[in-house]
Amino acid sequence: PPPSTTHAEVAVAALHRLARALVAERGLEGSPPVEQLALHLELDLRRGDPRAEAASLVAALARRVDDALVAAGSWRQGHVYCFQCDAPGCRHARPPRASAAFAGYSATGKPVWQGFAELCIDRGDERTARIFGDRPEVIALVQPGDALHVDVLPTFAGTGRPLAVLGQVVAGLLPASYASELGRDPHGAPSAPERVAMTVQVVDLPGARRGGRLRLNLIGTSWDAIAKAHADEGHKSSAQGLRSALAAARHRLQAQSRHLAKRGGDLHAVVEPVLADLQRDIERVFRGHRWRTRHAEHRHRSGERPTIAAVSEARSAPTQRLLFDTERKTLVVLGRKGRAHVFSPDGRHVTSLQLGAGELERKTDRGRWRSVPEVDAARFRAALEARRDRS
Repeated sequence: PPPSTTHAEVAVAALHRLARALVAERGLEGSPPVEQLALHLELDLRRGDPRAEAASLVAALARRVDDALVAAGSWRQGHVYCFQCDAPGCRHARPPRASAAFAGYSATGKPVWQGFAELCIDRGDERTARIFGDRPEVIALVQPGDALHVDVLPTFAGTGRPLAVLGQVVAGLLPASYASELGRDPHGAPSAPERVAMTVQVVDLPGARRGGRLRLNLIGTSWDAIAKAHADEGHKSSAQGLRSALAAARHRLQAQSRHLAKRGGDLHAVVEPVLADLQRDIERVFRGHRWRTRHAEHRHRSGERPTIAAVSEARSAPTQRLLFDTERKTLVVLGRKGRAHVFSPDGRHVTSLQLGAGELERKTDRGRWRSVPEVDAARFRAALEARRDRS
């Protein structure tokens, strides 16, 4: 080879040794190897002082190594980054149950998880009741990144963050078959399948090079779970439509990452239209694919229509027949003949269902349904009467 190539090979090998030495000095040998990091450097040969240039090179390379290692170590698909623990793999980083969506960060940077229905109620979304209908709908909400970080104290919100959530779409509730680990919670304990809240984040990894700085983080479900749901549902399934919508969003983010690397730009201006389109696409995908809940299917086969008696049974129910659903933040009225009616705290009827054998005992024993204090029962009855007066 010509002398220039030989010199270049020697220089590259020396840079590899220098980068590995910097990693070792920081005690980060367990991090991704240097060979997996994309390190971009600029050399200014006009200085003419090899010692000064060497010091400048070491400082620049050290910054690049730090940024790249932090980005590589902070990114974990299916998890959110916990700033309180400074890690993406702690017990706070995954939803505690299938129906929980990421709702933002606490003051100390710990991820906050919230039931999807409760999140919709807090947002004032009038479509919330449709989630629990006989043929449930899937609805989606867009949350900007600023709203997710708004409660974080300055101590935990410094400029040295390894990543930032630029925004997200939360959607639900999807069928239980979409869960990333169907039938198991994040800590491996067995649990009954439940419908799924999907959180789709756009994450900014400023130090990342390979794969681009903008990433799509899928939480609550996974690419594999969606593929399996598609195989189970067959041709033209909602799962196939969801996979296509997510793939389109990921492709757009990759293209924008390349554009930002070359020309810069406003990250939020780039991300907002991607999230808006993804919200619309998710709702469109599921609009034609509604399904009966287990309780609705039971009623359909038996010919029962317990919704007719919902309001009258709620008005006459004694306090001991009222229960609070700790997951959905709704009130459950135990009616006659095994019926149960679900209401929002403000007295709006959400759905009715027929309880299966032993179902009431299972829910109360697990603490999912709890007794209602008399003051809350009185408040609920007042809300029912106020609704009757308005109707």
